[in-house]
Amino acid sequence: MNSDFDNKSLVKQSMTQKMNMDRRSDPAQVMVSTTDGIPGFEIIQYLGIAFGITIRSRGLGGRCIGGCEACFGGEVTAYTQGAIEARNDAIYRLCADVAERGGNGVIGVKVDSSRSGQDGSMTDIVAYGTAVRVRPKG
Repeated sequence: MNSDFDNKSLVKQSMTQKMNMDRRSDPAQVMVSTTDGIPGFEIIQYLGIAFGITIRSRGLGGRCIGGCEACFGGEVTAYTQGAIEARNDAIYRLCADVAERGGNGVIGVKVDSSRSGQDGSMTDIVAYGTAVRVRPKG
């Protein structure tokens, strides 16, 4: 019985995505909001959960530079720049997922990170939110 619900839900989601194919947006044009709305716009359709992910590992050179910077204290710029790039990549991929679904906005955006790999040497950055179609109010 539960699998029937899951199958119907998947079919409905697939049909919705196919209907939105002709309304795809450019990922660079997707509006991003950490709140439950986008000021000046009304939500006309909810398209489901969207996400973008990147997994990063520091190479030997990056670890050496970061290690040297850490010896002197203060900000470790080698790691900071990598974290900024990873966050931006995850958000861009989130926007691409939204655009693929036919959305032009994403609300309730969160960005999380965690460690992975056998020795915890990789960092996973994920950005997620609710894909929506919006239009200007009024």
